Amino acid sequence: MMNMTEEYNRLIGKRVKMQRISAKVSQTDLAKELGVTQTHLSNIENGRAGLTIPNLINIEGEKEADNSSDITLENVMELARLLKKARA
Repeated sequence: MMNMTEEYNRLIGKRVKMQRISAKVSQTDLAKELGVTQTHLSNIENGRAGLTIPNLINIEGEKEADNSSDITLENVMELARLLKKARA
């Protein structure tokens, strides 16, 4: 049985992966933008590692610097609202 943190990591990772794929961005390219390894990004997308606040800031920073990124803090905040709803 998963605890709440593991469940959040899984759901957030799934959302990151869906957004990355819909934006047609490779794992390698997104990992470089975030300043993490491709393996770590894979672990995030598969729920084995959490997405840290610095990584969220990097995602948002890339959006401001380069409008080609579709993964924004707004996307993550939307996910947080959905997760809250799911817990209710």
